[in-house]
Amino acid sequence: MSLTELGVRKLRAPKKGRIERYDRGGVRGFGIRVTELGVKSYIFLYVRGGRRRRYTIGRVGEISLDAARAKAAELRLQVRLGRDPGAEEKLARRLALAAAVPKTFAEVVDLYEKRVLARTRRGREIRQTINKHMVPIWGKLPITEITNQHILNVVETKIDAGTPAGARRVLEIAQRIFRWATTRPELRLERSPGEKLSPTTIVGKRVERDRTLTDPEWRALARAIQRLEYPFGPFVHLLMLTALRRSEISHARWRELDLTDQKQWTIPKERMKNDRAHVVPLTAGMLTIINALPRGEFLFPNSRGSGPLAGHSTRKAKLDQVMLEELQREDPSVSSLTPWTLHDIRRSVRTKMSELPIPEGDVVRELILAHARPQLHRTYDQYAYLAERRRAYELWEEKLTSILEKRSAAVIDLAQRGRT
Repeated sequence: MSLTELGVRKLRAPKKGRIERYDRGGVRGFGIRVTELGVKSYIFLYVRGGRRRRYTIGRVGEISLDAARAKAAELRLQVRLGRDPGAEEKLARRLALAAAVPKTFAEVVDLYEKRVLARTRRGREIRQTINKHMVPIWGKLPITEITNQHILNVVETKIDAGTPAGARRVLEIAQRIFRWATTRPELRLERSPGEKLSPTTIVGKRVERDRTLTDPEWRALARAIQRLEYPFGPFVHLLMLTALRRSEISHARWRELDLTDQKQWTIPKERMKNDRAHVVPLTAGMLTIINALPRGEFLFPNSRGSGPLAGHSTRKAKLDQVMLEELQREDPSVSSLTPWTLHDIRRSVRTKMSELPIPEGDVVRELILAHARPQLHRTYDQYAYLAERRRAYELWEEKLTSILEKRSAAVIDLAQRGRT
């Protein structure tokens, strides 16, 4: 039976593997292959050197049935003349790759963003790191000409500048880019230039941070953010109250907020490290910050208003300067500010919460941080603890207020201490 357009459309995907149907009464060897994923391709089957060979003509939808049948007739004629169309096509592809001009690092990065970063939660942030530390130096170099020394130069520059964590991050991102590039035949990169570079050998052992803010630093930070312009001041203030990750807040959109009925903020799973949507109960303090913000797409937009807040380093340096001034205003003997990061706010809040009578204790403390629960707990306990989380946030706001006012926290519901 000959293949028809209707018959091709009606062909169903097999549950497993693939099926093939051939053009009975038409061009000998011409047929269609359907995979378990539903991909349909026109094929031509022929024998060369005593072995069966399969030539893929093209996918259904990209080439018509009539055009595919005509191509199969042409291929059959080539076989009868003693040629091997499949081998000739492979050779033509190899010659085309050999003649192609190697892509530059900047071109490879654009492709990497399209194929990989666009699907990752921190893709935008990773691209910013690439643009800042790699593209200005390697951007115009062919990908095949970048060496270990090129990578070492960039990494060691950051080490010498006193930012080993940043050096490690640049090295790891570069290694991922080059490793991915080796999987793309058209890029002609046979080996990654960074595959033998060990972050531990070059940068040193990864140091787990344990920096937390002291009470005077909390007060200095609270006063400092009042002196900073929108959006960075309110952005840091919300970090202080929610203990969320930096990117979870900086990418916040107004459509994620329910400010009337539930008074909660639902962060989509695409922005969460544990790949699950996260609900933040909004307290009075959080709502005061949010309601004072100008409306748009993002709560904290970039300077052009075209995307989320990004590039925190300059603003953080200004915050450190103002924070030191506030520390010295409280204690003139202070000469410097111990280095800290915005992520340290999250650790500091969690540490302070351990002092508070949080309902359900560490279960709720860890849920506030959106940490993944143990497998057994995650499987059998589907309760969201929203009321308990709201109460935990309220207790933290009371505690923070007591720190800022230099007084003992007036903590209520002390009977709950027995439940922590």
